[in-house]
Amino acid sequence: MYKSKYNIPLEIENSMAAQSRFQRIIQSDEVFQILGKLLHFIFTLIRSTIQVTWALVTGLLSFGKGVWRDSPWIRRLPWGKITILGLVAYLLLGKGLGFSIDMNNPLGKGALLIPSHIEEEEVKEEEKTLKVTEAEERTKDLSPISPALLKNPDVQGFVRRFEATARKEMKLYGIPASIKMGQAIIESQAGKSVLAAGSNNFFGIKCKPKCLGCTCKNYADDNKYDMFRVFDSAWESWRAHSELLCNPRYSKLPLYGKDYKKWAHGLKKAGYATDPAYASKLINVIEKYNLTMLDQ
Repeated sequence: MYKSKYNIPLEIENSMAAQSRFQRIIQSDEVFQILGKLLHFIFTLIRSTIQVTWALVTGLLSFGKGVWRDSPWIRRLPWGKITILGLVAYLLLGKGLGFSIDMNNPLGKGALLIPSHIEEEEVKEEEKTLKVTEAEERTKDLSPISPALLKNPDVQGFVRRFEATARKEMKLYGIPASIKMGQAIIESQAGKSVLAAGSNNFFGIKCKPKCLGCTCKNYADDNKYDMFRVFDSAWESWRAHSELLCNPRYSKLPLYGKDYKKWAHGLKKAGYATDPAYASKLINVIEKYNLTMLDQ
């Protein structure tokens, strides 16, 4: 440790010297002079601010009096109502709040001022939950869907996606494109069913008792043991449907030409589906979406 000539550690000696200098400053008038200058600056700033503000206010008042005196039509305006409307607009728009009234007890506590965005988020979340539940129930059901439950954007997108395929299969196998498209729509729920999305099966085609090279998967339909074909692509499903209708049990159908109504009833009669309303569902979806134009 370093020591001074008085045999005192340097750190202690430096501290004592600094304390001595501070005491001399306090005892002198220097500190009071500094404080006085600081207070004078603050008061001067406040006074200047007040003077400028007063000058602006008096100027605006003088301008307002002049306008009021020289413009009689301004004096005739309903200034009381304008003021009230301004306050209401400020509360509604400036604060970003909405009013919510308990309609079950409107005379109780009255109107409650609550943030409107909270109500909107709760409603959106509730609607989203309902839509998800509805979609899950709809896609779990493998039975042909009623045209009334279909959504137009889904059907329109589905038709655009497969119209070329439907026309090509019509030329190769003689099956009206309207019938193929209509069956695909009601069987796959316009591509939204679990069978279409999970297995590329757009026509509800089941596995045959002896199906060499077929991949099958269990989906509960008429009973819990039903097995359905799994296809590698959507196109394979469309081709398999065309080949299925070449089966002898459907041999009378080509005699109907492009008469979609006879085709629909013929498919039901030949046992294509167990749904008793199958023919009417197929006819309705063809007519609702004008699918006969695909046959041209």
